[in-house]
Amino acid sequence: MNLRHETLELVRRADPLAASLQQVTLPRDRVDYADRRRIGGLVVGLIAGGVVLTAILALVGLSDLERPPSPQGPGSVNSLPVPVLSETQGWTTASTEPVVPDEEFDDPRSWASSVGFASEDGISNGTIPVGANTLPESTLAALPPDGIVIVAMLGLPKDTSSPDPRYPDAVLPLQLSDAEIAHSWEGQSNLNVPVYRIGTTLPDGTKLDVRVYFGSQHPGQATLSEAQAELDTLSLFQAG
Repeated sequence: MNLRHETLELVRRADPLAASLQQVTLPRDRVDYADRRRIGGLVVGLIAGGVVLTAILALVGLSDLERPPSPQGPGSVNSLPVPVLSETQGWTTASTEPVVPDEEFDDPRSWASSVGFASEDGISNGTIPVGANTLPESTLAALPPDGIVIVAMLGLPKDTSSPDPRYPDAVLPLQLSDAEIAHSWEGQSNLNVPVYRIGTTLPDGTKLDVRVYFGSQHPGQATLSEAQAELDTLSLFQAG
């Protein structure tokens, strides 16, 4: 009988409350969480009876009682994918941080601008701040005739039960020629700025809502080509 067993045997003799310890597998590497909690309850009773248990706490591991790891540990819940536009020459981009889906979170999205972002839009180190507007509204309000802003957002949650006409099937890269053009739109602060909207469902079921804004109601071919080149960089980032 080793020291741990000898010590527990002395406790059993000293107080009948410890008798049920005989039902517990004592080696620390084999005592499960429920058993250790039960031992902990017995310790309280034994202390009330005046038994000194400091040695037992150390021997059976109750002094560092730990809950078993949750089955949903780090990495078991994936964050939502974030649409990302690359910062190519002449473009400034920003994205939201990856988020795990819960009751409240900012829609994952990315912004790209050919003229930079207004300070009022709050961009810091390429990150769209939590709680920011869906669009870079201050940048759009002052968009010059040759300016371009692209906003790529994660669409509705995956739902393969029925096709959504707002999000037709497509693959990346998206094509500006597939866009629906609106020369006036809700929240428009600059009447010279139209929006080209592309909604799509990717092969994995992910829905994207992409909007391209121009500083002119009738952008030239060079401007359209510049916007398409940046749109070609769109991808999805999935944090681990």
